[in-house]
Formats: sequence, C-alpha cells, structure tokens
Amino acid sequence: STTDSSSEGRIKLAVLPFENLGAPEDEYFADGITEEIIARLASVSGLGVIARTSVMGYKGTEKRIQVIAEELGVDYILEGTIRWQKSKDGEDRVRITPQLIRASDGTHAWAHIYEESMSEVFKVQSDVAKEVVAALNITLLDPERERLAHHGTDDPEAYNYYLKGKEFLNLFMAGQDAGPMKQATQFFASALDLDPEFAAAHARAAQCYIELYWHLTYDSSDLAIAREHLAEAIMLDPNGAEPLMARGSYYYHDHNYEPALRDLEKAAKIQPGNASIWAEIGYVYWRLGDYTKTLELTEKAIELDPRSAALIATEALLLVHLDEYDIAEKKVRRSISLAPQTPSGHWRLAQVLLLRDGDLTQAEKVFQHASDIASVSDEFYVRWSELDYLGRNFDTALARITSNRSDPPDGRYHIALAKYSLAAGDSAQARIHFDSARVFAESRPALLTSVSFGYSGLALAHAGLGNRDEALETVRKARASHKNASNSWQLFYREANTFVLLGEVDAAIDALAEGMSFPGERSKHLLRLDPTWDPLREHPRFKALVAEPDAS
Repeated sequence: STTDSSSEGRIKLAVLPFENLGAPEDEYFADGITEEIIARLASVSGLGVIARTSVMGYKGTEKRIQVIAEELGVDYILEGTIRWQKSKDGEDRVRITPQLIRASDGTHAWAHIYEESMSEVFKVQSDVAKEVVAALNITLLDPERERLAHHGTDDPEAYNYYLKGKEFLNLFMAGQDAGPMKQATQFFASALDLDPEFAAAHARAAQCYIELYWHLTYDSSDLAIAREHLAEAIMLDPNGAEPLMARGSYYYHDHNYEPALRDLEKAAKIQPGNASIWAEIGYVYWRLGDYTKTLELTEKAIELDPRSAALIATEALLLVHLDEYDIAEKKVRRSISLAPQTPSGHWRLAQVLLLRDGDLTQAEKVFQHASDIASVSDEFYVRWSELDYLGRNFDTALARITSNRSDPPDGRYHIALAKYSLAAGDSAQARIHFDSARVFAESRPALLTSVSFGYSGLALAHAGLGNRDEALETVRKARASHKNASNSWQLFYREANTFVLLGEVDAAIDALAEGMSFPGERSKHLLRLDPTWDPLREHPRFKALVAEPDAS
C-alpha cells in the first residue's frame, strides 16, 4: 500500500461514521464520537484525516471499502460500531469496536473491542486514536500525545449535551436556518450548567453566538455573550484548537484580520488535519485581497474535505472573482452534484452564466430547475428576484421577494424592494423601503462597517430619500471604513447607485470604472443588463466602459 498519497507525504485516512447499534435516538452519539475521533486524529501531523463533511455521506453505505478509499483518495479506512448500553440501576456502558482497514487489499491492519463505563468514553477515544497511530507506524510528538489524551470534561452528561449541541450546530452550518441554532445554544448551555469548566463547550457556544449575530440577529448582545464564552474557553484551554478557532472566527468577522490569522494559524499547528481551519485562514487572506494564497489554502482544505460542496462552491466563487468563468462553472456543477438540495450552488451557477455570457434565459432555467429540487431559502428568492430585475420584470421581482419570507428582513432586502418599486414606477413605496433600510442600518451600529450592508447601504438609503448631504457624507464613511478587499466591487456598486439616485452621472461612472478594476462578481454583460444604470446609458464614458475590447 502506498503511504505517500498526499502532497505532503502524509498517510491519508478516512474515519467512516461509526454504526449505531443502540437505540435509534442515540444516532447523534455515534456521529458525535466519530467526529471526536476525527478531531483527535487531525492533531497528528503525520496523518491527513478526511473531514466530517466528506465522510458523513457514506453513512449506511453499501459501497465497498476500496471504492470509498478511491473516492476519498485515502490509504486507510477506520470504521466501527458503537453501542450505548443504558442501565436503570448501575452505570451506563459504552461498547466501541473499531477496525482499521488497508485500502489497497482490504485487509485489517488493526481491530479491537472496547467496553467501558460511560465515564471512560474519553479514554476510549484517545486509546482508539493512539492505537490507530501506532498501527500506522507514525511517531507522535509530545504535544500530539498530550492532545490525544486530552479530555474536556469528567461529566458524561455534560459531554452528552455537548455532542447534541454539535449535531444541531452542524445542521445550522449546512442550512443556516435559525431553528437548529437555537437548539444548539440550549444544549451547550446545559453542558455548561453541569460543567462550567468545559472549554470546548464554551468555544462552541461562542461559535453559535457569532454565527447568530452575523447571519440572523445582528443583535450586539449576541456578540457580548460570544465574547464571554471566548474568554472562558481561552482561559481554560489556551492551547486548544477549538477555543483558538472560535476566537479567530470572532476576529475575522470583526474585520480584525491580524489577530484572526494569529489564532487560526496557531490552531492549524495544533490540528494540522482540520480542513475547516485551513478554509478559515483562506477566508482571512481573501478579505485581505490575497487571492493566490486563498486559492492555495482552499485547495488544501478540499484535499482534506474532498466531498464538501460548500468548499468547492467557495473555490468557484474565488474563480468568478478572478474572471475564470469556465473553471468556475465546472467547480459549481461539481458542488451541485454533491449537494443538489443546497440552493446556493444553483444560484452560483446562474451567476456564472450571467457574468460570462449575459444569458438571462439560461440563468432563469437554472433557478426554475433548482426550485423543483433544492430546499430553497429566503436568500434563494432574493437572488431569483435579482434576475427578474435584470430581465426588467419588476412586478415579478417584487412578488417573488415578498412572498417567501421567513427570516427577519435585513438591509439588503429593504434596498432590493426599494429599487424594484422605483423601477416599477412606485416612488412612494420605494421611499418607504429606503426608509426601512435607513432605520435598519442606523439601529445596528456594529453592522455599519460590515460587508453585507454597512455604510454603503446606508448611503444608498439616504440617496433614495433625497438626503443629499447625508448620502455624500456616508459614502465617505463607507470608503474610510472599508477593510474587506473581497467586497470592493460591492462597495463601488452601491456608491455608483447612490450617485445615480443623486443625479451625479460623472461620479457614478467614476465609481463603476474604479469598481470594475477590482476582482468581484461583476462583468460588462451585467453592466449592460442592469436597469440601475439606465440613466448612464447614453453617456460616452459609460458606452466605453461596457464596450467589448474587440468591438470595432
């Protein structure tokens, strides 16, 4: 068997989801233990361990080991069963039977049966990890040996709540729906009630509140709770990958890129086999405008998580920003094949076709098809309404964006409604929506420097309300506070739109021309289609901006 299948000479291993032989409601426990074993093995530098996302797809599979190994590009597979034996009077017991299989010939390299009381579940996890490493003849460094033996809590019940919390956090990360996130925070809270010194539970709770703030609530009290959990996690386990990763993520979302890199790179040293850490470091470099580094790190993450539709879609978006539309299209189609139910892959495909070819018909077909097979979200309908707007079907755009709301509306949503109403000739309704966007932005000061809306959205709202001085002042603030290189085009798009609403044709064209020089989700096809730029169409400079270089 080859033991050098990765570019870094590491043995590649996949830990398949351990089969639950207990009650059906214990499924989360088997999945959680699998994930914990993956995390322990990810701290061994001589191993390349395939991430949870890529192995969960093989749950209950009939595929042969050799086929799975080939699909994941690994040398060994660890599989096994778990039974949680619950006892009414005595102590619960857990029985874990792992086996390590050589991919080349399907033979067993190692197998064992562990049967212990539930309070020994951490010891079993570290024993499994140590035995696997020994069977693969990998020499452990001292810090690695310590990480393998580390356990977060002595309370089996707290640990149980922690595993349940992780299950719901994973559900949220897959779909960004508020329901699972609320349950995740409750489970982590229960774990911490039983053991307030459980560092990993603090780290995961912090992660929940960071995600809640940035994706759902924009409520700064969520950030305050995240900070409290982070402080506890770091104090209790200053060299733990989870606390460092959570704090790095907090800094990243707060546009504090240097400390984010410090924490995440430290976490990567502790868990070099953790795909999520490499992906997150890549995102920081993307925000800093270093596309080469971002692509390199994203590819490194994909090597450890080859069936992650989200990572492959991220790589596609990077390529879109770099105008590499043909490769981006291949990547997007791959991400859709891995997760056809995920709506974002479909709208990314529509976007690639629009940016590259300016083809509204093809893009519309993608949305139609996706609405039949994907579990579509609010964001999906917002994206679809943008397509209606580009096709000048303004009433359809308004109907589509308003009829499918489950999330609380955010600033982008109000601005979209305002633009569609304006285009449909209803300026009174547009004013109402511009005002809602203004209120949204002004009531959330922490968001003003953010990517998704921020000062540039507020400037646009002021312009729509005819507040000329405020709009111009806010445009200046948007530029001054702009730290996110990956979103430069969005900043200039909104700035140009602000100038259009203020009747400043030359300033609008200046902003568009500057914006087009940055990587982003922009193209000449899109400028030609977008009704936002109708007041600029006849201007010679705008015509020059959208002209094809070879049009003579």
